[in-house]
Amino acid sequence: MNVSYFKINHLISDAYGLLQRCTHEGLEGFDLSVGQFRLLEVLVSGRACSPAQCSRAINLTPAAMTPIMDKLERLGLIVRVRESDDRRFITLKLLPAGEAIYHRAAQAVSVVHRRPGLVEREPGVLADVVGWDSVRVQQGVLRQVA
Repeated sequence: MNVSYFKINHLISDAYGLLQRCTHEGLEGFDLSVGQFRLLEVLVSGRACSPAQCSRAINLTPAAMTPIMDKLERLGLIVRVRESDDRRFITLKLLPAGEAIYHRAAQAVSVVHRRPGLVEREPGVLADVVGWDSVRVQQGVLRQVA
């Protein structure tokens, strides 16, 4: 099948939108935005520890990270720590409450992502470009990511 760059871009964009909507739905009742959840996820996984590294890992600008970090710090989920050698360098430390709420929220998000018929209820996402057999494969990939 010859699929153009623009169709692939559209497919990825729609799949990402679906993933974001499902994540948002799963976070209801946790007082967390998708961005805050994603930052907690990065910290729990150990993929990053500085604000700059975290912003790259979740594809947000450093300016967009500031209110996310502020809120998580106010909630007592993370703390900003200045390095003693170079006080300009800040690391983000996940607090036990942050790890606990992340795991509870991740479980709730996973339930939403694994609902039967998710793609079928979202017409146009994936199916327009790759067909239903590929949609079932993509749905399996999305479930593994969740």
